[in-house]
Amino acid sequence: MSTTTKQPVLKIEPPRSKVKGAIFLNDGEKGPYYTVNISRSYKTFDKKEKKEVWKNTSSFSNSDLQLVVEIAQEAMQWIDSQEQPTTQAK
Repeated sequence: MSTTTKQPVLKIEPPRSKVKGAIFLNDGEKGPYYTVNISRSYKTFDKKEKKEVWKNTSSFSNSDLQLVVEIAQEAMQWIDSQEQPTTQAK
């Protein structure tokens, strides 16, 4: 059995921000659908490796929330644009 990591169809990474978003395309019983992951990176000391390492969390402080909102809005707009049928001007 092979294990593959699914890659996002879009990454939302505001400059100089530890908060990031990713949009994934999934296949369901009723057809394809999108999901959104929003995470925050932080640095911590790994006792086993005896060095600082970067980790991710889905917990946010009050100062992160405006970025979470902006990433969620951008993701929603992108998904809506993908799901709307395209019309051609005549």
